[in-house]
Amino acid sequence: MAAEPDDHHSRHFAALMSPLAARRTIVLFSLVSTGILIPFLILAPYVGYPLKASESLAVVRIVTPVFLGFLGAASIFVTKAHQEIIRPRGESGSLIGYLIFGPFLLFFVSMVSLLLAFYLGNSPHATAGNGMTVDELTSWISIVLGILTVTVGVISNSLFGVDQRESPVDQRDSPK
Repeated sequence: MAAEPDDHHSRHFAALMSPLAARRTIVLFSLVSTGILIPFLILAPYVGYPLKASESLAVVRIVTPVFLGFLGAASIFVTKAHQEIIRPRGESGSLIGYLIFGPFLLFFVSMVSLLLAFYLGNSPHATAGNGMTVDELTSWISIVLGILTVTVGVISNSLFGVDQRESPVDQRDSPK
């Protein structure tokens, strides 16, 4: 006879973490994970870590979509049902600060790391042929900008009253 799974631990864990605490944890861990991985992987090839620039970029392309998916879901949760975010309340209000400040901080740290890495790899003192290419630089910039798009972009649409179901062109052309 198979042993019954002990449900005591799962009930205890659920009692310790409310849905709000779980959402905050997902947002914070996603921001921190992305905020550590991206700058590290940007700089790794130029500070002696055994990765080439193209390999580092390949790793980031695998890792970041997971965390960006979590952050995008949180951004949609904060702005669900196209609510106006004038005075956010409840759970969405407590997450909105993380979802605005966190991605901008991550963007700034990542861009500084990216520009420093590009300089280190392409400076006159660098080993020839080991620098980041312009194609790699633009790929990195796209990834870093994606962080802002998936989080702050969703929230800004709600803050500024943009209804994604209709574009301004659609509204102009619609019969009145």
